[in-house]
Amino acid sequence: MIRQIRRLTAVGFGVTALLAAGAVPANASSTEGRETTAQDRCVYEEEINLTFCITSTDRRIEVHAPSGVVVMQGEAEYSSTTTHRGETTTSTGSSRYVSVYAWYVDGLIYEANVIKLDGTSTMTFPDGRTCTFDSNFLVAVEKGGYDHGSISCTGP
Repeated sequence: MIRQIRRLTAVGFGVTALLAAGAVPANASSTEGRETTAQDRCVYEEEINLTFCITSTDRRIEVHAPSGVVVMQGEAEYSSTTTHRGETTTSTGSSRYVSVYAWYVDGLIYEANVIKLDGTSTMTFPDGRTCTFDSNFLVAVEKGGYDHGSISCTGP
């Protein structure tokens, strides 16, 4: 199992190096530079009196191989507020990722092979408590992976 994780990690680093260098196999298609997706919206759920607002930006490059395999490398940032019963929780965060998909239609319809994510999020709760979530994980479908995430909180 350790060898599999090392092999997958090496593949992940290889994919990262390939994308960072801008190299794409001759028969594959790639986005022209980084694509940026941004959103700024609020959702109100009247039944439970909850408002959720988010502002986020995702920058990534995608490589689509003729076999259907898709590789994505990118980074994302977000900030959000959730208000429920007059109390507000805020959250901010950022992450970097590399994902390899056997096939990919959109963010809801895909078959992931390998996902590597590093990121940090900070939440501030109505009572003044602040928690920081550090994420560092690799998931290889049917092969294992690791999750070296941590949570630390301060405040009342």
